[in-house]
Amino acid sequence: MSTTFVLLVRHGEAVGNREGRLIGQTDAPLSELGHQQAAAVGARLSALPIGRIISSDLPRTMQTAEPLAGRLDLEVETDPRLREIANGAWEGRMPDEVEAEWPDLWKRYRADEDVTRPGGESWAEVGRRSVAAIREIPAAEDNLVVVFTHGGPIIQILRWAIGLPHDTHVYTGPMGAMANTGVSTISLPEPRLLGYNDVGHLTGLVRHPEYPFFG
Repeated sequence: MSTTFVLLVRHGEAVGNREGRLIGQTDAPLSELGHQQAAAVGARLSALPIGRIISSDLPRTMQTAEPLAGRLDLEVETDPRLREIANGAWEGRMPDEVEAEWPDLWKRYRADEDVTRPGGESWAEVGRRSVAAIREIPAAEDNLVVVFTHGGPIIQILRWAIGLPHDTHVYTGPMGAMANTGVSTISLPEPRLLGYNDVGHLTGLVRHPEYPFFG
């Protein structure tokens, strides 16, 4: 059976990540550090025989993909199903602002209930659409694909790969926060987890916060 290897890469640090803002599907660009991280992961992965680059269509993932695409002279294919969660009325806000306006809903969310944001999505919806996008990547002998996306979709894809439910809150279970430009690896068509949150390329370019939110 032909096997495809998929490298899942979270975007570099975006404007708003450091302060914990719920940037979701806003057009937040990479910060200066984020651009440095993107250059580092691009340099590292460019040594691999990559055949395709796929990205969420949000600016921070596209900007993270650009250094690798430039080095390999590959087109960046976009798929909106790989976007971060749609935060609806919470979009772009700070957690204390959300808590002040939606105290009961926020309390349920912080207690690991997979609530739907007002006018937005739940994590379960993110899981279903992001896994659907990954399942459509065709298997080919020794095919290597890089997917640039976001923390929430990556965790849901990895949960699916190891047989955990992906229609649930991202905090439920053993997965921790994904580092900016952390690389995780799965194989297809029978999903298997081969590598998790590798940041070996980020010497001197990584902070180690445990972000309570994904963006």
